[in-house]
Amino acid sequence: DGRIPTEVPENGYNVTALGAIDSVSDLISGGAAVDFAVTDRVVLHFDGSYRDTNDLQIPGSQLTDSFAAEILELAAEEEAAGELERAEELFEAAENEDVLPNSDITQWTVNGGVGIISGNSSFGLSAGYFDSNYGVIENPGFEEEEEEGEEEGEEEGEEGVRVDIEQVRVDLRAELDLGDGFFSRLKLRGFYSDFSQDELEGGGIATTFENDTLEGRAELLQADGGVVGLQYRYRAFAAIGAEAFIEPNETNQIAFFTAQEVNFENFQIEAAGRYERFDIENTLTGFEREFDLLSGALSFVFTPASNEDLRLGITGSRSERAPAGEELFADGAHIATQTFEIGDVNLSDESAWGLEAFVRGEVGPVQLS
Repeated sequence: DGRIPTEVPENGYNVTALGAIDSVSDLISGGAAVDFAVTDRVVLHFDGSYRDTNDLQIPGSQLTDSFAAEILELAAEEEAAGELERAEELFEAAENEDVLPNSDITQWTVNGGVGIISGNSSFGLSAGYFDSNYGVIENPGFEEEEEEGEEEGEEEGEEGVRVDIEQVRVDLRAELDLGDGFFSRLKLRGFYSDFSQDELEGGGIATTFENDTLEGRAELLQADGGVVGLQYRYRAFAAIGAEAFIEPNETNQIAFFTAQEVNFENFQIEAAGRYERFDIENTLTGFEREFDLLSGALSFVFTPASNEDLRLGITGSRSERAPAGEELFADGAHIATQTFEIGDVNLSDESAWGLEAFVRGEVGPVQLS
C-alpha cells in the first residue's frame, strides 16, 4: 500500500490526491498521500482519507411486492395482538420508498511511515489508525427476542443497529540483498493490529469484539527462483457484552513453506508445500484443539520446441484449513447479521483437492489462455 517507502522519489517528493462526490448517497470522499526524501536514503510517508455518506437512495420500494405483503400481514397480526409500536414499525418498513434506511457510513484513516533504502536493500516501519461507523441494513421481519426483565421500549428497534470500528496497526518490512550466493534475498514482514468493533443498539453498546493480532514472516529467495520461509501468527479474540455469543479464544499458528522449480529443455516441474501447526484454546474453559496441516501443489509444464511462447501444463493441489474460533465456540444470536450462530468444538480440519489443466501463450497472431 506504499506506506513503507521502498524507493527514493525521483524528484525528492511525490504527492497523490483524490476526491469524489456522488448524488445517490450524498458521498463526500477524499484522500491524500505524500512521500518526501529527508536524505538520499531516508524517505517519509504520510497519508489520510475521509469518507461520509447519507442513506442510499433507491428507485421505488425497499421490498419486493411479495415480501412487502408478508410484512403487512405480520403488521396486522401485531396490531391485533395490541403490539401497536411494533405494528407501526412494520407498516413503515413495508411502505418505505426511495431510501434504504440505516445505510450511511462515516470513515477516516491516518497513517505514517518511514523507509530506509540502501542499494537493493530496504527497511521500514509504518503506523496507522482506522475509524469507521456504519449502519446495518435490517430485515424488516426480524425482531430480537425481549430479554427477561427488559422494560418496554428498550428492545432493538428504536434505533437501527450500527457498527463502530477502530483499529491501530503497526507494520514492519525489510528486504536484504544477499549477493550472488545460493540465497539472493531475505524478506521480512511483520505487523501488530489492535482491532475493536462495537455493535450499537438503541444508541448504546450491546457487544464489543476485540481482536489483537501479531504476525511475522521471513522468506529466503533463491537465485534459481525458489523460496523457503517461516510464518508465525498469534490472535487473541474476545467478545464482551450481553450478546457476546463467542467465548474468548487464543490462536497460535506456525508454518514452514517452500516453493521450488526444476527446469529441463522443454519441460518444467514446479512444486510447493506448507506445513502448519495450529493451536487454539478457549481461554474461558481451557479447552484446546491442535491441528497439523499439510498443503501443497505440483505442476508439470511443457513448452513445445516449435513455439517457445506457448505453455501447456497440469497442476494438482491439496490444501488444509483448521476451524477458526468463531466456528468452534459460537453459540448465540448475532444481532448485526440477524443470525443465530452455532459452533461445534468437534469440527475437524477442512481439506480440498484440486486438479487444473492449462494452456496459455501465443499461437501466431492469437493470444490465448
